[in-house]
Amino acid sequence: MSNAPGLDEDMVDMQLALYGLTVSRRFSVQVLIAIASNQRLHRLHPKMRPVPLK
Repeated sequence: MSNAPGLDEDMVDMQLALYGLTVSRRFSVQVLIAIASNQRLHRLHPKMRPVPLK
C-alpha cells in the first residue's frame, strides 16, 4: 500500500475482469431501455413544424 498512483497494474484475478464486463454490459442494456422508452413516449405528440419568419 502506498500513496503513489499505480496506472499500470497487473490484473488481480480473471473473475474481477469478468465482473467488469458484466457491469459494462448491464449499463449498456439500461441505456438502450431508457432510449427505447423515451422514443415510445415521443410518438404521443404531433411533430412541430417551424413557422417561417416574415
